[in-house]
Amino acid sequence: MSILDKNIDEYYSKGFTHVKNVIPKSDLEIVREEVFLDGTYRAENNVSNGDEKDFGNGVWWKGFDMATHVSPILKEYYESHMMYKMAKEFLKSDEFYFFNDEIVIKYANEPSKFMLHTDTEYGPQPNLDFHHINFYWILDDFTDKNGAIRFQDIREERVTEENLWLDYGDEPPGSGWEWLYPKKGDMVVFSGKTLHYSVPNLTNGDRRAWSCQYTSIPIGNLPYDNKKHKCDTWKWFYSNRFVI
Repeated sequence: MSILDKNIDEYYSKGFTHVKNVIPKSDLEIVREEVFLDGTYRAENNVSNGDEKDFGNGVWWKGFDMATHVSPILKEYYESHMMYKMAKEFLKSDEFYFFNDEIVIKYANEPSKFMLHTDTEYGPQPNLDFHHINFYWILDDFTDKNGAIRFQDIREERVTEENLWLDYGDEPPGSGWEWLYPKKGDMVVFSGKTLHYSVPNLTNGDRRAWSCQYTSIPIGNLPYDNKKHKCDTWKWFYSNRFVI
């Protein structure tokens, strides 16, 4: 019996779960500092949002997808025994594949937010039948002021396909919505098909997170065939099998 059994059950029933105090403190501090690569890499390489890049979705934007492509430190954690064990338990299989990781920082007093969406709908082949899972490393405490995330229970109907931009106090369409306020050292695990959004950081401190994503089949090297979210700049994501 695994200590994660209750979380795994909740993940399969709701599409998301909050795993508390799962990241070792020494690893947490290393990753908390490394994700500031988001700013230092851009500055050192003189890149701005909208510039082309030769990996990931092919263009620089607010997030930093495939950060492990330029960070050996993050790559080590993305491919670690800990992540293999968690992915194996949640996916209930020993066959799964690397896909993407992403640095997500809401800087102090930053107005940016993430629209209502699922992760899978922005992938190269959203209509394929596969399991897409996101292990979201919580690197700072999430509060109701610094950019918390809200999820919809997958048992509830997705009322709209529109990618709405929502703010504090807004009520998204449909029911089954839940705010999560994890602490640093926790993980939020959610399905690529789980609807979610986040709100701006209104505080004087940064709110850091790091997303580690895996899939049940290799999709990172597939042709881009996404009718809803066109991406002419698409390059490639990971597609090799995760083995230890």
